[in-house]
Amino acid sequence: MRLAELFSVAQNALRAHKLRSLLTILGIVIAVWTIVSVLAVIDGMNEYVRCQVSTLAPDVLVVRRFGVITSLEEFLEASSRMEISDREVERLTELCQSCDEVAMSLNGTRPVHNGRRRIPDVPLVGATANFATLQDVDLEAGRFFTEFEVEHARPVAVIGSEIREELFPHVDPLGRTIWVGRIEHRVIGVRTKQGTVLGQNQDVVLYVPLRMAEKQFGSLRGRRLDVSVQVFVRALG
Repeated sequence: MRLAELFSVAQNALRAHKLRSLLTILGIVIAVWTIVSVLAVIDGMNEYVRCQVSTLAPDVLVVRRFGVITSLEEFLEASSRMEISDREVERLTELCQSCDEVAMSLNGTRPVHNGRRRIPDVPLVGATANFATLQDVDLEAGRFFTEFEVEHARPVAVIGSEIREELFPHVDPLGRTIWVGRIEHRVIGVRTKQGTVLGQNQDVVLYVPLRMAEKQFGSLRGRRLDVSVQVFVRALG
């Protein structure tokens, strides 16, 4: 059968069964559109994850008591571990010949207020002075705290952009004071707006010197799951 005859037979079949032909074409269009849409969504999600992970200092290894927990057994095992101690971090810094930098943080939550304005349960990060370098903490104003301020537990703080908007909506917060728990702190820096990273709001956060955080949490360290230690290690390039 010649090509012209095949084309004629196909046309006649389409005219004779218009509804079936329409439904077949519609099914093909929907199938193709679905495949293209799914591929576009997957590509977009991959790009989103790449961009978000790149903000988390991917060249830095994070060590903590709790890793990725996928079962009750893993949680119970992690709960029985001892919390990381200052002495262990010091020994790691002294003995690790392939480590470029080692930083430490003590993490928990504290209420923050300034007069009548109050924010409950703000994530509080007590950190060493090099934490800002290892975790790419960009500031839009002010500075991060120094080694001297860490060692002497100075009551200074770097605040996230949403804390600034809530507590100091119409004024420059630098040099002003906020109450973190029961301790008054002087604001020395404001972090650049970060948005949400992997579902976590990065703009409601407060950084204070590590020794000051130890005063804030006191005996809670190692006793409660909401107070934890993290160690950040960057290898020599």
